[in-house]
Amino acid sequence: MANLNITYHALFLSSDLSFILVPIAILYYDQCLTFHVEIEHFWKGFTFTLASVLFIINRYLSLLMTLPVLVESFAYFSELRCCQLQFFRGSSILLAQGVVLGILSMRIYALYNRSRRILALLLITWAVVGAAGIWSISSNKVLPLPLVNDWHACDLSLTNDQIRACLAVAWGGVLVLDTLMFALTVARTLRSDALWRRRGLFYVILRDGAIYYATLTLANAINVTTLTVSTVPPQAKGIFATITNTVSSILISRLVLNLRVQGNQILPLQTSTYDIGDGHSWGAAEMAIDFQREEYP
Repeated sequence: MANLNITYHALFLSSDLSFILVPIAILYYDQCLTFHVEIEHFWKGFTFTLASVLFIINRYLSLLMTLPVLVESFAYFSELRCCQLQFFRGSSILLAQGVVLGILSMRIYALYNRSRRILALLLITWAVVGAAGIWSISSNKVLPLPLVNDWHACDLSLTNDQIRACLAVAWGGVLVLDTLMFALTVARTLRSDALWRRRGLFYVILRDGAIYYATLTLANAINVTTLTVSTVPPQAKGIFATITNTVSSILISRLVLNLRVQGNQILPLQTSTYDIGDGHSWGAAEMAIDFQREEYP
């Protein structure tokens, strides 16, 4: 029976690799696909701003984060070292999600013409979600299981206590913040005439926002479900974390690049602002972050 349990556990560890390697391969593939767009529409005419810094961090931090994941999956370490790697991996995911949500928050803040009420709402929600994320990392645990013969990867199975109390709350918080931002995006863009003409920045913002939200909602829902359902084996807990984090990084990069492309089609990169047809002006070099209202519709 013990050998059967070990074999069963080894099968889960082996299948877990596919949930790690596949999103990493997709990440590098997407980087190659969009690199020429990044050069043409981001680096040419580059200006050093908070928005551009966040984009760079999101774009290249996701690549660096794959290194410890690969080491964790294939190298042999002691249980203590594996726990340290798990903590580093969790902290990296927390940082990456923070950068992604930061870009989205700046976009919402820009859409609402730097409204202080919107800023206060975002900051309060950010504080709650951030506290949940830090709590989930600081409460990290590893489920001690017997070593598997001929398997040298770290066993990072999660305990039920950690799942119910920590990770599900953290990912649920991310889902709540994503939902809030999507609702605010819809509420703002529906007021634009350019949206109904299926062109312009507002149409791009709503289209990309809907794709981002639908995809991430599905990924987060699966993530939270695997974390909370008691019948899911410990080896499968949190198995979608890498996928969710990778997909969010890819989508936010695409979202920013699409805004750049749309802006550059209207006016060259050297132009600081351009009209989007509804009485608003956007800073092209700021990736539609430095939103300035010149006149009211």
